[in-house]
Amino acid sequence: MRINTKVTFFFICILLISSTIVVYSGKINETKQSKENFNVIIFEDQVKSNEGLKLGLSIGKVKDYLKQADVRIVNEVEIGTIGYKIICKGMEFVFNSSKRLTKVYVFETDNLCNSKGIKVDDGYEKMISLYGEKYDRSEEMEAFVYEYKYTKNYFFIAISYKTNKIIGWGIQTLHKGEVGDGS
Repeated sequence: MRINTKVTFFFICILLISSTIVVYSGKINETKQSKENFNVIIFEDQVKSNEGLKLGLSIGKVKDYLKQADVRIVNEVEIGTIGYKIICKGMEFVFNSSKRLTKVYVFETDNLCNSKGIKVDDGYEKMISLYGEKYDRSEEMEAFVYEYKYTKNYFFIAISYKTNKIIGWGIQTLHKGEVGDGS
């Protein structure tokens, strides 16, 4: 039952991302980051590190982090009663209704990587060599989604059916609306 709910939630997020990208594609193309090689520091296992972006951070602290890194916010969206979303070039940050970070998703850019060096366009083999074969897998419209479960969060990687390469990756809380350990 958990996978069906998560698959549905992930599908809704993909639809929201897709519609937002279509609507704001002109703005995204105009966006320039002053630090082209900026690496978002995201640790797969949120319990093992106090560095980087943490699930549970307030929307204000995430904005401060992005500002310090010279990452321009392209759009901010209220998602009905569910929460909020901040969209940057190649990144999306989802917040619950209490404005606490519940999901980070990186897509369409290969100059952002996580703490182990995973980035868009890496292959399936790199994922397996870094994270192993103990994952849950679901199928989406154009990709397999591999989930690695940690104590307080999921780390997920979307791999294209066609190319067998990573098209997106991210972290999210274990349960919809759950807040991580950020402050």
